[in-house]
Amino acid sequence: MSWTTFRLQVMTPLFSGDDPSPGNVDSPIRIPSIRGVLRYWFRAVAAGHGIVDRKALWEAEEKVFGSTKHPSPIQLRLVDGPTASGVGSRPTWTGGRGRKGFHGAHYLLGQGLWKYGSGLIRPYVAPDVKFELQVRLSEDETIDRQFLLATWAWLTYGGMGARTRRGFGQLRCIGVDGQLPLPFSSALKAVHTPAKWRDLLRTAVPSELRRPAEIGWSTWSEVRPSDAEQPPELPMLAPRWWAGRLFDDHSGSLEGALNVAGQKWRNFRAVSNPDATPTPNTHSPEWVNAIHGNDRRYPVAALGLPVGYFSKEKNDRPEFKAAVEPCRPSDSGDEPESLRRASPVWLRPVQLEDRSWRVFTHVFRARLLPEDSQLHIVEDGVQLSSLDVPDSELTKRAWDAWLKGRKRLPHGFYDPQSTAT
Repeated sequence: MSWTTFRLQVMTPLFSGDDPSPGNVDSPIRIPSIRGVLRYWFRAVAAGHGIVDRKALWEAEEKVFGSTKHPSPIQLRLVDGPTASGVGSRPTWTGGRGRKGFHGAHYLLGQGLWKYGSGLIRPYVAPDVKFELQVRLSEDETIDRQFLLATWAWLTYGGMGARTRRGFGQLRCIGVDGQLPLPFSSALKAVHTPAKWRDLLRTAVPSELRRPAEIGWSTWSEVRPSDAEQPPELPMLAPRWWAGRLFDDHSGSLEGALNVAGQKWRNFRAVSNPDATPTPNTHSPEWVNAIHGNDRRYPVAALGLPVGYFSKEKNDRPEFKAAVEPCRPSDSGDEPESLRRASPVWLRPVQLEDRSWRVFTHVFRARLLPEDSQLHIVEDGVQLSSLDVPDSELTKRAWDAWLKGRKRLPHGFYDPQSTAT
């Protein structure tokens, strides 16, 4: 097979790697990273087609991406990968210099990528930068279509690098040089209208990309689960366990879309008016009642773990840092095993055909933690206290509330008369 060139464009800032040293032109975007994100989306689309047994899922993934025993039948190589820079800068998409008060991009970047006094902490690949990914497909059309479906899902719903789930690291395919099985050539390059995004909310994956006779997977269900059904262990890209929303807010720039996304996400976590401008006094109920109170309930865990906190105190400890970590008892009886759960909520500022920007968000309704997990408040590696893992009802409520524009917690959840200690 000959090589096919995918011409890719960075759409939202991509954080990956370090500032290049003098004379070092290595790109922070590397083939192992690309294979890694493609594997993630392959598992999501395969599980959405009913491949949920872990052994069967691994066997399907191995056929496409290979393993230590079997090389992948599909080859990838990068051409002129972009470099990252910009530490200490305040690009336009962050609000630029002189910006005062809350900006959604700062909140989305978080403590690891942004510092209010000095700007960006890590280098990034700027929006509009272009590079080429070359792909040599296999001789097996089923394997090729499964790989291309994972590629489509990656470019449509995901990204790469740090803070991908908060809207960063998105790529767009702006051209394909070479032959691809129909209809992937046009699907990979599509720039969607609002109507097309709404279609995707209904179907998750277009029917023409998942024809059973061509892709080799026949099981597909759009039936919504009953309230009694437990979420699956793994993300599934199918309407049964996946849902999304396109926000109404229009923006004329990436900066505006990031501000909208960050503001809505901040207010949702704080159970505030979604259209209000957050202030330094905007705190989540869990910060007040669980971290600094006696209530053990911690429903914000449904939005991803661990949760990091940072605040400046006026006492003899000018900086307080804590993290809420999910832990699971160790089989060996040693210290509990720390777990991570990336947020099931993805935020995506998307550019439409008319070059305006909207915010698209989607949620994988996958199981939060194993049943025997616990939550611990940890400061500087020392466990301070324990919290309750939110049950399936509270978890589902949080996901549904985000997608329907409602408040995350029931009215009076942390009311003093109903507080559980």
